[in-house]
Amino acid sequence: MARTGSFSGPTEPYGQPLSVVKAPDNVEAAKYAEALMDPSLQLTEAQKVELQGKVDELFGLLKIIGQLPNQ
Repeated sequence: MARTGSFSGPTEPYGQPLSVVKAPDNVEAAKYAEALMDPSLQLTEAQKVELQGKVDELFGLLKIIGQLPNQ
């Protein structure tokens, strides 16, 4: 079915890059640490979730006590 009615003009200003108009939201952050993605470990999804929780907990603890290496 054809669309009918009045339509507005362009939604972004002329010549402005779209990355400025709307930030990219289709990029998903990494779910697991890179080391957990090693196929030779043969981890199940539940094991990855559990281990990632432990990694996050340890990272947070090290951040609190100031023992993170310089990055």
